[in-house]
Amino acid sequence: VTQILDTMDSGLIVLDPEYNVCVWNSFMQSYSGVLSQDILGQCLFDHFDELPRTWLETKLKASADLETRSFSSWENRPYLFKFNNFSPVSNSCDFMFQDIVITPLR
Repeated sequence: VTQILDTMDSGLIVLDPEYNVCVWNSFMQSYSGVLSQDILGQCLFDHFDELPRTWLETKLKASADLETRSFSSWENRPYLFKFNNFSPVSNSCDFMFQDIVITPLR
């Protein structure tokens, strides 16, 4: 399963209820520069203080409370993580556009 998660061309993060990182795939390692061994078991917000914490906590809590997926489009919030933009299509932007899917796990 780990090999499948690491070959995805998308970032995958699994958090516990206290926002500690349980899964951090190779996409996240490559674009963030943070190795999985350095973030697993650690609070996501301790490593990325630029994250919109209040907004993200609200989205995560609502998704967990309602037991439903939630989304955020790059059109509403262009990025969550400040990953360098390598796309020739959007090369005028400093950071990679990101769509976010939040799925509560049981």
